[in-house]
Formats: sequence, C-alpha cells, structure tokens
Amino acid sequence: MKKKELHKKISKGVTYLSLMTLLSPIVLQGRQVFAESTSSSESTEESETPSSKETTTDTEKEGMTVGDLNIQLPTMESLSPETPVFSKDENGKMYQVGQTEDGRIIQSSAVTNPLLRGIGNVQGEIIRITIAGVLYEGIKITVDGKGALCIDQHLRAPFEPNVPYDNGSPYENNGALAILSYGAYGPLNPNPTDEEILLTEIALRNWLTGKLTPSEAVSNSHPYIADLIEKAKNGDFIIQSFEFNKHNLESTIVGNEQVSEVIKTSGSKENYVSIPVPQGVTLTNITTGQKVTNGNAKVYGGQSFKMSAPLSYNQKYNSGNLMAAFGKPAAIVFTPFDVGYQRLMQGKFDDPQEVAPISVNFFAREGQLQIGKQDQVTKQMVPNTTYTGTIGSDKVTFTTGADGWAPISEKYIDGTPYNLVETAVPAGYTLDQTPITGTIKAAETTKITQQNNHQKAVVTWEKEKEVFDAEETALKGTPVYKDIPLEGAEFTNKNNNDTTAPDQETVLTPAGEYLDTMVTDAEGKGKSVIPFVNGEQNEYVFDETNEPENYRQFEPVTFNVPYEVSTVDVATYDLGIFKNELKTGEIDFNKKSDLDLSSLLNITGAKIHVEGLSENTKDVNFTFTTSAETNKLKLKEGQYRFSEVEYPDGWTISPNQPHSMIVEVKDNTKSTINWENTKIPMKITTLFATVDGKKVIDPTKDNKLEDTVKATDAWINTPMTFYTEFVAVKYNNGVIINQRVVGTDETDKTFKEKNEEFKVPLDLKKDTLKEGEALVATHVAKDKDGNVIAEETDLYNKDQTVVTETAKVPETPKKIVTPSTPAKTGSLPSTGETIQSTIMMIGFTIAAAVAYLFVYKKAETDNVA
Repeated sequence: MKKKELHKKISKGVTYLSLMTLLSPIVLQGRQVFAESTSSSESTEESETPSSKETTTDTEKEGMTVGDLNIQLPTMESLSPETPVFSKDENGKMYQVGQTEDGRIIQSSAVTNPLLRGIGNVQGEIIRITIAGVLYEGIKITVDGKGALCIDQHLRAPFEPNVPYDNGSPYENNGALAILSYGAYGPLNPNPTDEEILLTEIALRNWLTGKLTPSEAVSNSHPYIADLIEKAKNGDFIIQSFEFNKHNLESTIVGNEQVSEVIKTSGSKENYVSIPVPQGVTLTNITTGQKVTNGNAKVYGGQSFKMSAPLSYNQKYNSGNLMAAFGKPAAIVFTPFDVGYQRLMQGKFDDPQEVAPISVNFFAREGQLQIGKQDQVTKQMVPNTTYTGTIGSDKVTFTTGADGWAPISEKYIDGTPYNLVETAVPAGYTLDQTPITGTIKAAETTKITQQNNHQKAVVTWEKEKEVFDAEETALKGTPVYKDIPLEGAEFTNKNNNDTTAPDQETVLTPAGEYLDTMVTDAEGKGKSVIPFVNGEQNEYVFDETNEPENYRQFEPVTFNVPYEVSTVDVATYDLGIFKNELKTGEIDFNKKSDLDLSSLLNITGAKIHVEGLSENTKDVNFTFTTSAETNKLKLKEGQYRFSEVEYPDGWTISPNQPHSMIVEVKDNTKSTINWENTKIPMKITTLFATVDGKKVIDPTKDNKLEDTVKATDAWINTPMTFYTEFVAVKYNNGVIINQRVVGTDETDKTFKEKNEEFKVPLDLKKDTLKEGEALVATHVAKDKDGNVIAEETDLYNKDQTVVTETAKVPETPKKIVTPSTPAKTGSLPSTGETIQSTIMMIGFTIAAAVAYLFVYKKAETDNVA
C-alpha cells in the first residue's frame, strides 16, 4: 500500500513538472514584460517593459524573483525597428489598479490576476514597439481619467489591483514640462496613439535619468523621442499668454463687403483662442490666409486677422468671453505608499486664461425685395409660384418656397426700380399676369403679396363591355371575346373625404356628398358636368350604378387630381377606359393516356366538341384540337357538354372515359379536365427466309438468313426494343418434341409511320441445326420500361420458319403439346440452350429401344415430312 501511495505521489510530481515545463515559456514571457533587470555600462542595446524599465544587455543575464522562485529571463527576440507591434485587449478595457488619498481612481490597460500574481499572470493591453532592433513595452495609465506616465523604470508598474498613492505634488523641472507639453496627453496631443504614449514615456524617463543621446540610450535615435529631448534641453514648454491689441472695432465698405480693422494678437505661438464666427460673417487670418464662415476660427499668438460681412449684414458682432486654450503648465508627481512601485507623472494644463472679447460694428447699407403668393379663399401662403422680371438692370426670377414666400432679393441701392410678372403657379391656382412695379428702399425689405384662386377639374372616361364572339370562336376553335362601347352606363362622383383647399385644412365640401351623376353616350364616352376641387389630399369615388346582367360587379374607383402647373380655371382629368367583364371561368383541358396519367405532355390531335347548354351559353358551339400542352379555355359561366368527335392516330376511347361529359363553369374559377384515351394494339408479322428468299436450307452449310418484321398500327414516336430469338425445333407426328434457342438479337426502333418493316439478320453456321430440326424466328417488342407492346412467338407459323429437307413444318395440331420450358428471368437464353424431351416406352428394355431406333430411323423421318 505504501508503495502504491509513493508511486501516486511520484506520478503527480511528474505530471506537475510536465505541466510547468509546457506552461513556463508563456508564464515567463508574460512575467518578463514587467521584470526588473540590471544593465551593463558597456552595452548600448536596450530592452524596455510595461513597468517602463530600460535595460542594456551584455554577455551576462540576471534573473528575477517571482514569489519564492528565481527565474532566469529569456533573451527577447530583436524585431525590425520599422514595424511597431501592439497587443491590445479586444475591448480596450482599463482596469482599476489603485487610487489617491482623496479617492481619485488610477487605472491601467493591463492588470495581473490576483489569484495568479505570484507567477506574473497578466491580462489586458500591452503596448510594444521596436527601436533600433530593441523591443520596448508599456501600458496606459490614467489618474482621475487623465493620462499619466510611469517614471521609475527600476520599480514595478502599478498594474496590480489596489496600489495606494498620495494626492500628487508639483515637480519643478522645465525639461519634464517641455516633454509633457509637446508629448502624449499634452495640450497639442490630448488624444495620443498607443505608440505616442510609449515614445513619450521613454523620452521622459531618458530625460529624468540623464540619458540624452543615442549612445546613452538607443531609443533617443527615434525622431519623436529626439524632438522631445531637444525641447526638454531648451526648456521649451508652453506658457499661457494671449492678448488682442484692439477690442471695439468699426467697419468700412471695401468693394461689396463691410470690413473691420485689423486685429493683432500677442502670446505663445502654441496658445490660441477659438473665436465664434456666425452665419454671414467671415474671419480672415491674415497671417495664414485661412477663412472661416459660420464656425469657430482658431487664432494663435502672434497672428493678425480681420472680420467682414456682406453689405446687407445689419447686426453688430460680439465674440463674447474668450478663453485661451492652454493654462500655466505643471508637472504633477503621484507617489505610491509602497516604495516598490513606480511614481506617476501627469501634465496639468487645465487653467486657461480669460481673454477680453472683441466686437465689430456691422450695419445694413442697401434695401431688398420679397414677393409671396396667397390663397384668395383661405388667405394661406402658396408655394411653387414663379415670378420673373427686372430689378434695375438685373434680370431676376423668384419662386415661392414652402412658406409661400420667395427668397429675399439681392441688395440694391435705394431707389432702384423693379418690374415683375407672375409666370407659373402650382396646380389648383390660376395665373395672374398683372405687372408688379415699385422701387427699392434702403435698409428695408419691401414685401409684396399676390393672390390666386383654386383650380378645379372635370373627369372624362370611356366605357366598354366584354362580349363573346361565337363566329370567331367557331372559326379559330377556341373561345374568342371582344370589347365594344357601352352606351347608357350610369356613374356617380362623390367625395370620399372632406374636400379641402390646398392648405389641406380648410374644408370646402364635407365627405360623402354626391357631386355629379353622368351617363355614357353612343360611343361609350362620358364627362362630368360639375367641376370639383383638385389636390392630392382630396379623394373622389367614381362608381357605376347599372351593371348589365351576367357581368361582374364594377369595382368603384378612388382617385384624386394632383396639382399641376396650369393656366386654366377648370382642368380635364382622364380616368381611362373601364370595362364590364363577363362572368367567366377557365377550363384546363388535358388529353392523357390511360396508361400514363402523370405525363407532362398531352396526346395531340384529338378533336373535342364544346356545346353550351345554359341560356346564356347557347351561343357557344365550337371544336378544338388537343395539343401537347394544356388547352386553356375561357368560358362564360354556365353548363357545357364536352364530346370527343375524333380520336388521335393510334388511339381510341379509354374504357375509363365516357364519350361526353357535362361541365359546370363558375365565375372567376379554374377547373381541370383530364380526358383519357387508350392505345390501339400494335401487330407484328414476319417472313423468315434466306437472303435470296428461300425457305429450305442445307444445314450442313453456312446460311445467311433474315427475318422481315412488319409492324401494323405501329406506335408512332414511341421508343421500343425488339427482342428476337431463333429457336431450333424438332417435330414428331406434327408436334414439337424438342426446342432450343440457337441465336438472339435486340433491335431498337422508333416508328415514324403506322405501317413499317425492318429486317433482322442471322448468320447460321453449318451443323448448327441437328438432324430433323427446323428454325423459327420469334419476336417480342417492349417499351423502355419493359412493358410488352406486341409479340409474335408462334413456333408453328410457317412464315417465320425455315426448314430443311428432313424437317418440315407440320400443320398446327388441334392440341399442341408444349414441352416443358425453363422459366424466363428477363434475360434472353444463350445460343445452344437445349430443351429436350425423351419419350420412353414402357415394357421395352434398353437394348430393344436402341435397336428399334436404328432400324426404323428413316421411316420416322419420312413420316414427319
């Protein structure tokens, strides 16, 4: 038992060690990202980690402590400096890793799993980039939601949960301020990329550790880091300072604009104010040439600008209170209570300076004109009315918009004359072409209102009715219908809803009122008498009140007359042609073989007579011929007799099918008739002889034979196979006593005529027939499914028999004794197959029987002949 327990413990240990061996590259690699390393003063190669540690490597590698284990760090693979590599959390998640004394949250893009902290299990986003073949790694840190950077590369980064920090204190270092000003999270780059965050952190820690050249830290060879280090050397951090040299400005006319005085700014070239520019005003940056209209314009320290507006602009511009973008910078350092973690540095730029506002005195210098269209009845303004004419020397066109007013004209000098005329109106309004004249007044918009009346309409239409054409139907062998004008058809017109003016609100006529009653003339044409109001919102119901008998009910027509550009008071709206349809149904007539009712194709050539039996169908009398596809017959509602008056070639009436059928046709319904025929049986006759027509052959020689097969009432266009057997038979007293198949043939045929013949050849080798045997040709015709179509298998038929001198066909006996024949299995018998019957005579000994056969052999042969 102890041995078993020891064996289990050893097995467990081996399993654990194997698992650690497999997982160690992953675990160690993840832990290496945050490991502390020492550097050699002789090497210039670097390797940095998310804990922001810079490492140089020499021939000696040092280990790190993970819990109680001392683990040797693997050498990192050197990557191409041109290709940054990033590893991100798929959700871009930030993890809380600590907080300040006053409760501000510290978050990291990566965090260790508390349960697996001892072996460096890390989850989240790691930033990676290579510079000069050295891999650098980092994480994103935020304090109170704002970006921060790790600055102690020899300590652990705070990516383990709940690391406490103080509230932060200023860090007086102009170089650090310069890097924070121009790097990631600075005022010029508040939303940096992952790459910019890691590069800024590397630059900051190089500066704070005194590594300022590529020879001291190869990362300084990166142009982004080199630029930040250079700014740090010069103490070039952004300082808040911004002023305007003027605040209250006047405007003057320059060309066709009002233009302000030039305004100059002073202050840091990186600092700026964002000046709001309203609609109609333009700010032009004289320093850069950039123009902004209806937006916000950034003006930087040291630049000059001016503001302008059209001559028509009549509002004084005031920018309101302005704030410079950048405040006085400060570097804030957050120190952990656990000295084993890195400090965090954060730039502070959120104390912007208030800048005094500016104003520009703009005012209107000209006058304008505006024209509108008004509904004469409702007094509402009307859209889509066009005016053309002149203002001064300018040709102008105005069209009223959705509010009924045309756009305001351009600015014109006081006293400029105008002359306008209405040239187009919306549907429903008449055109008023009275000239509109006057003069422009300065600093004023002259408004002119024109009135128009509603447009009305009448409707026109034509009426037809469907009639059965008996003469054409009999001639063409299919039902024919035609449409003729209908005189005296009575219609009414009423409004389906409240009839309103074009404003769609003012009710002119309540819903349901009959507006007109109309009757068609001898040509089937009709026209309303009382006009009605146009408009897509106004629906009318057009209905027939006296439909003829045996015709379908007229479906009322709901319509409206859309607005259209028109110069007439009453427009004409055509409703089109309406037809009274006969009550009819459809018959699908199929001619089918009673052996294959599922066939898609029908039997062609049958003649079917259709006779109407009802009062309204007595004029229906025609005969149609069936086609391969369904015969579709549109028939008036009522009773009909269908009769087959001529069968297709090769077909006759099926025992399943009556000669005539009474059919009831219902309105708007579809019925199917499957009329059955049966095939007339096909007959086979043959003539078997030598190729030169002889019926007697010498069996001791080779013989060329052929059987001429004649088909009568052949099935046209029906693929079939003829199975031929050549049977050797032996007679005794006129009865076949022995038979065997000596040859077979298969012939594929598709007959094109009702009576056709073909030949089946046979090369009969000598001695194939035995003494006293004749040769009979039999035939069985089968379709593609193996069904027998016709056969000729009479072994006593002289026409299909070839004889020898010693074997001749006897007369057909009154009672034929057929020898036992093996059952057929679907395949034809092989040549040489023999069916033999032996007559044994009771009472004779074997010796006596043999002697009898030898003595009387010739006599027996003569008797058969």
